[in-house]
Amino acid sequence: MLFRNYQWLLSGLCGMLLLPLLFCLPSEAQNSPYSMFGLGEVNNGQEILNRAMGGVSEAYSDGQTINFINPASYSELQLTTFDVGLDLGSEKISDNQNNTYNSTFGTLSYLQFGVPLKKGGGWGLTFGLTPLTKMNYNIQQNDSLKGSSEPVSYLYQGHGGSYQAFIGTGFRVKGFRFGVNAGYLFGSTQRSTQAVYPQDSIGLYNSNITNRTSFGGFFWNAGVQVHVKLSKSTALELGASGGTNVKLPASTDYLAETFYYTGDPSNQAPQNLDTVSYQKGASGKINYPGHYGFGFLLHDNKHWTVGADYQVSKWSDYSYFGQKDSLQNSSTLRMGAQYVPNMSPFAKSYWSIVAYRIGFYTGTDYLHLNGRSLNTYAFSFGAGFPIRNFSRGTQYTTINTSFEIGKRGTQSDPLSSNFFRFSVGFTLDDIWFIKRKYQ
Repeated sequence: MLFRNYQWLLSGLCGMLLLPLLFCLPSEAQNSPYSMFGLGEVNNGQEILNRAMGGVSEAYSDGQTINFINPASYSELQLTTFDVGLDLGSEKISDNQNNTYNSTFGTLSYLQFGVPLKKGGGWGLTFGLTPLTKMNYNIQQNDSLKGSSEPVSYLYQGHGGSYQAFIGTGFRVKGFRFGVNAGYLFGSTQRSTQAVYPQDSIGLYNSNITNRTSFGGFFWNAGVQVHVKLSKSTALELGASGGTNVKLPASTDYLAETFYYTGDPSNQAPQNLDTVSYQKGASGKINYPGHYGFGFLLHDNKHWTVGADYQVSKWSDYSYFGQKDSLQNSSTLRMGAQYVPNMSPFAKSYWSIVAYRIGFYTGTDYLHLNGRSLNTYAFSFGAGFPIRNFSRGTQYTTINTSFEIGKRGTQSDPLSSNFFRFSVGFTLDDIWFIKRKYQ
């Protein structure tokens, strides 16, 4: 009885928390200098379950989980699945001049829906929406003009981001699984640079340059997984996935203007003086990078699982209207494990059916600042809490959590940070499209 009360208590908490978070959670980082580059700071689009295992996902498949990283996993869907992930976190960012920035963020990580197309698994369909990048920065730099003592204050601002809406399918042929995702990648960004001369003594005009860009185009990626049975209860899973570069048609509006203040700039909006240049709807291309990864999992009927991945994103191929940015190829090695004490849905102890997870990842970041590469690493841990577990074959609902603590760069790099991220995922599974015989 106590076990069932645990489940219904968690189920109620899930319902009370989910809807307010979906509608009230901010979708952008708060003043992150990292988001100045490319299309913004790259989101972690992995399933929350996998993040707690260090992000190990290439070979992962589960009948009640949607693993977007490798669409071959869709073939194992057993139940109609609704999956939503949320991120919360903070970051303390430092530059090599001992200046610090505190950044907090909260965002919808993914929204996914999956349906098995074949009874008992073997063919599945998934669609959803995933944020890819987020941009939100507001940075002031005080300096002086070259060859002059005239002070100047630069203000760099930007906001926006990119998203992908996708549909995917995966199917199984004996021990092989194949899958593909296709969809639309879209978004918009706005960047502005202001130069303000607070003690103008030589007749200089304050200036502002703004670029507003919108973009969108189709993408695809594919994956494969192989199941190798080693013994009656033990199996090896192999997986690989990848996607090509995407050339996104883009349109940008460019504005250069001068402005002035009639009083104190700290409590007054700027007044337009003159439009120096204006160009509307200039067309071009944004080259969004491809990626690939591969990995393995070893498990004992999912009672325990260990695995590792290696993933690469080709950010050196990124370009904006033909211009490169301070980006490089990123590479990440991921390792993780999961342990479930009791796989039976009729276990007497609630805590014996909780999935406990731990992981680690390390690699080279996609940012390349002032000729220096940023190294990154993080430890992760979390758990999967069943909140409705009547039967894994009919209804199964879980709250997955992940905690990540890590570091990006070192004190000698142009930017470095210590970060903490908490992620929570709500996975609701049920049988649909089957007529009930008894009410």
